[in-house]
Amino acid sequence: MTAYTRAAGIRSALGTAAIIGILTTTVPAVAATGDVMLRTGGEPGALCTTTGGGSVEIVLQVANLSDAINGVQVRLGYDDALLTLDASATSEAAGWLRVMLTDSIGDVTFAIVSPVGTVGPGPGPFTVATLVFNVDAEGASTVGFRPDSPPYHTRLVVASDNSIIQGIDLGKTDTGTICADDTTATASSNSPICETDTIELYGGPSTGPVEPYTFSWSGPNGFTSSAQDPTIPGATPAMSGSYSLTVTNAAGCAFGPVTTDVAVQADLTVDAGPAQELCEDVTTVNLNGTVTSASSTLWSGGTGTFGDPTSEADGV
Repeated sequence: MTAYTRAAGIRSALGTAAIIGILTTTVPAVAATGDVMLRTGGEPGALCTTTGGGSVEIVLQVANLSDAINGVQVRLGYDDALLTLDASATSEAAGWLRVMLTDSIGDVTFAIVSPVGTVGPGPGPFTVATLVFNVDAEGASTVGFRPDSPPYHTRLVVASDNSIIQGIDLGKTDTGTICADDTTATASSNSPICETDTIELYGGPSTGPVEPYTFSWSGPNGFTSSAQDPTIPGATPAMSGSYSLTVTNAAGCAFGPVTTDVAVQADLTVDAGPAQELCEDVTTVNLNGTVTSASSTLWSGGTGTFGDPTSEADGV
């Protein structure tokens, strides 16, 4: 267990009874009520980040207070395979002082007091501290409240009489999902293709740390698809253009959009021109061919020499 304390001067400022009340009192609250919440700022959705994102901040708030309070203690839990509490970066709101901060393999006890002020009563929410967690690995999880384990509880201290709000009188709200996913969306195709062929689109990834992944394609002529690798049969030149893909993981974090360009080549039409009957002594023959949807042409055959074999209309 790693423990972080900063109690110097707190006892004299708040009084020994209040501090003991936060850490060890088991007297139940009679009438006072309130809520304590952990917020990422991404709620109701997930907080999306990456392992290169460094850290995430979780705000500790109190709300719906029937009475003013001057002490907060929480018992929290987190997935220590994904996150690590950064005690040095964790901070208390102005006027609040840290009494205890312990972290033992993902189990946290955090106690703070306000020696000279109070928060509430009222709906709030009132921010009392910000906990900072470093992101160590990919995955999705929450930071939430652990069950009370005497002498450590999640509780609030009423300023007027040092009574305790806990148990059924104290509402608790965990964070929304914290999702660390280094996924990179990819999009490609079988372009270029010929008219009437099938367009094949390829999206990725198919696997990752927060499965399953869903896919959303869009493209020319109102094309949409939720398939990972959709196909479009009977391609036409009008289907040429940019196709866009957004990939979303199970936590709701989106990657992209990324694009792939598709080129559909129109069908070729080739006509060498009308047949000709010529006299034996004719030295030059004019060929009048036509080609559409081609980037180049090339004449061949016969026993003569083409003047320009790459011209649609040529002489031999």
